[in-house]
Amino acid sequence: MIRDFNCKKYIITVVKLVIIIGMSDRIAARNLPSKQAQTGQEFYTDINTVDFTYDTNKVLPEGSEVKAYLLVNETIKVLFLIEEDSPVSLKITPCASAVESSVLYKSISDSKDYEDDPLFEEQVKPTNPAGIQLDSYVGSEAHTFQRSVNSTGVYTVFLRPIESDTYVKFFLRLKKFARDSTFYPSLPRNSAIRADSIRRKSFTVSWNRSQDETPYGNIITYCVSVSAKKSSDTYCSLMSYMFGDKLPVASKSRGFFFPWEDEVLKIFQSKARPVKKVKPREIHYTCVDTNTKYIYTQARPGKTYFVNVYAINKRTNMSSAYKKLEVKTKKRKQRDRIRKLRDGKLQELEFKKSKLRFDFKYDLKNTSDLFLAVHSCTGKVTLKVTRGSIRGESVFVKKVKRSTNFTLENLKAGTYFIDIVSRKRDAPKTARLVVSRKQSKLRYPILPQKSEVFLVDNSTTSNSLTIGWRVTKSRRKFCIYQKEISVRRKRRRNYNQCSNKNQSPVIDSKKVKCMKIRHQTPNMVLNHQIRNLKSNTLYQFDVVIQLGKGYSLLYNSLQTATKQHL
Repeated sequence: MIRDFNCKKYIITVVKLVIIIGMSDRIAARNLPSKQAQTGQEFYTDINTVDFTYDTNKVLPEGSEVKAYLLVNETIKVLFLIEEDSPVSLKITPCASAVESSVLYKSISDSKDYEDDPLFEEQVKPTNPAGIQLDSYVGSEAHTFQRSVNSTGVYTVFLRPIESDTYVKFFLRLKKFARDSTFYPSLPRNSAIRADSIRRKSFTVSWNRSQDETPYGNIITYCVSVSAKKSSDTYCSLMSYMFGDKLPVASKSRGFFFPWEDEVLKIFQSKARPVKKVKPREIHYTCVDTNTKYIYTQARPGKTYFVNVYAINKRTNMSSAYKKLEVKTKKRKQRDRIRKLRDGKLQELEFKKSKLRFDFKYDLKNTSDLFLAVHSCTGKVTLKVTRGSIRGESVFVKKVKRSTNFTLENLKAGTYFIDIVSRKRDAPKTARLVVSRKQSKLRYPILPQKSEVFLVDNSTTSNSLTIGWRVTKSRRKFCIYQKEISVRRKRRRNYNQCSNKNQSPVIDSKKVKCMKIRHQTPNMVLNHQIRNLKSNTLYQFDVVIQLGKGYSLLYNSLQTATKQHL
């Protein structure tokens, strides 16, 4: 930094001179005098007066768009001067971030401190200096400060990005700039985007035409952006996120080329964190020429999309944004996950890690008893019955292992909901469910509580033995199977009793005999002698209980050996 006092005084004097030049309305309208006027030869200057005025003094030029880079949560100030009472219009266009802005006025007599601003960019504190606040705004849309009559004085604009670093564009227009010289396309009175039709995978939007459109030689084109992530409220916001912002650099005509200016720029660049471009396909962008309707066909059901439309002047490449629109597509038609039970019909349930619950409903028209047969083929399941809704009045809750019959007595007429829930996620399970108002229609075999095939005492010889098993009350058909085995094997703990014939443990066994038992008493024991066996041989015996077509359950197997032949 400059430490010599005399040097500082010299610099301040130069700054004063530049500020006076910057405040003149001639600086934006005129170029430096050409040498051609004096010598008749062509002469070009490398100094851009607009960049020179804004970058050096933070004084906004008139009738030209300038761009500044702002650091997040750091406030800067820019100035413009009105030398005579006149209307003013200042358009502020934020790009990558929403901004917080305010405009303060000071009369010329109260603005002596303005001339003492440093040459390099000053990061000021959020506290506003003394002055009259004329305008304030917070948002991500383009904002215009406009007054029909303004007093002579200095107008200070304070600006602070809220979300991230961002570029901001300024466009100052005073009285002498007529409307037809405005570079920004004018929007219709109703600048809202309309959603004409919304479907699950597409939607149609439309908008009113810009007032700057002409029948011949039209200079207005429309562009549309659609995103499920965020709304791009300005065209430069869209460009920032589609392509990413660049690190701020100094213009060729910035400052007076002092070495310390380069150091200040390096420090500023080290603090800068420009936004990066978004992932491909995160923003859908297309231009539709002069059409005022667009159909988006890449939507997903039940999702919210942000739609932005921009009117762009093809000659100046400047844009105006319509009011944003949020569109939520229709949800996918969901099938009723609560299935309706038919009286006496068997339901096969297969639990998976992604589906551990089955919901059913059953309509009971009159007050009566309700009979349920539940069979947990592997492990345990929870049976829950409620009235009115899934979370309605609880009627019955029970944990079920293997096959069980339940009777719910004197139930009121209404709709009952039956839930079968498996809690374990380690292995798939299967279960069966039958519901009926009549016990005779509950055609599902039930195993007794003790469902083992056992060996009758003192019945084993070298070529025969007698096995026994308990039975339930109702009529059933029993089949006996046998097979030779080499070693005793433990029965699998979670064997699926509801497995089909191809997976059954009796698939390679020999059928010994089938018998129908019509009249039984609870816990009755059936015995059967098996002959023609080999001596000193290990056998496995299975008993299968059947009811109807295909519904069968398996008793626990018996593994035993015949005696040695003497």
